[in-house]
Amino acid sequence: MNSKERLFKMLAHEPVDRLPVIPYIGNWGAKLAGYSLGEYHTDGKKMADAHIRAYEMHGLDAVIPQSDNYYIAQGLGVEVEIQEDATPVVKKVPLSTLDQVGKIKVPNPYTDGRMPVYLEAIQILHDKLGKEVVIRTPGTGAFTLAGHMMGIDNFIMHLATAEIEEDEDAQKRLLELIELCTQSLLAFVKAALACGATIVQSGDSLSSINMISPAIYKKYAFPSQAKFFSAMKELQKEKQFATLLHVCGKNDFVAKDMMATGCDCLEVDHACDLKYYKELSKESNTCIIGNLNPAGKLLSGTPDQVYEESMKVLQTAGLDNFFILGSGCELALATPLENVKSMLRASKDFAGR
Repeated sequence: MNSKERLFKMLAHEPVDRLPVIPYIGNWGAKLAGYSLGEYHTDGKKMADAHIRAYEMHGLDAVIPQSDNYYIAQGLGVEVEIQEDATPVVKKVPLSTLDQVGKIKVPNPYTDGRMPVYLEAIQILHDKLGKEVVIRTPGTGAFTLAGHMMGIDNFIMHLATAEIEEDEDAQKRLLELIELCTQSLLAFVKAALACGATIVQSGDSLSSINMISPAIYKKYAFPSQAKFFSAMKELQKEKQFATLLHVCGKNDFVAKDMMATGCDCLEVDHACDLKYYKELSKESNTCIIGNLNPAGKLLSGTPDQVYEESMKVLQTAGLDNFFILGSGCELALATPLENVKSMLRASKDFAGR
């Protein structure tokens, strides 16, 4: 059974040989393959080649051409500085006030920002590995993308002020900005699907309850996430792919809402109580993915320690064979290859229990 078959059979509650193993391996894959982050961030051919080489070494169930959060944002006017061996740094944002929102248009994913870099990489990966291997693509969630448009601090301050002062005009403009970002995410993801993506996502970590209140999440972030996944459900009537919501942090107060967005998979941070999320997920038929700590044993432990931690996670959430073993967030660049491969070893042994 290959990785694609394994993923879709598992999501359909059909028997699989083992549970999928999909830690978040974007930039880590580039470093594993010997590329600098600067060239990986800007060259679709190198991005694809990095993950083809990395796949030959790790043998996991997915390749993940992911680098940073600004590829769509650049198409919306965010200016960044590419760095040689670190993620890009924002130099200038297009919006300083909400009055400017109406001047921004949805970008073209094939020509604007660094979206074409990703699309080229996805297409190459599809042509080389797509028949057997899952291609998980990025996708900056609308709430997070809105933060990049104004600068995170400025955006959060506008949200807080609009709510405290009950400024309906400001609230309306904030929702208009988030809608613009929702349409921008949809445009990118539809292009990614056309290039061969297997899993598409809304990576919306600014909507974490570590950053905002549950009330702000429900009013501003949840509707955009639900709209995105609803649009994906329509596309899934014609094309086989899976959807994923990624939000860092301990989001217990809105966990049920996140599952209600309609995502197929919810990536759960290591800080979360996996048993609690697993119980909640049964009502919504949401597949949980997670939740090893990327800054814990995965980074600094031994392969045997990672194996033991993986087994504990699988015992907690994988007994019904409806679960993806992964990391709570992106792997650190220095994560040892053998530690990552221990996750795969655990999945195989768990299947033979």
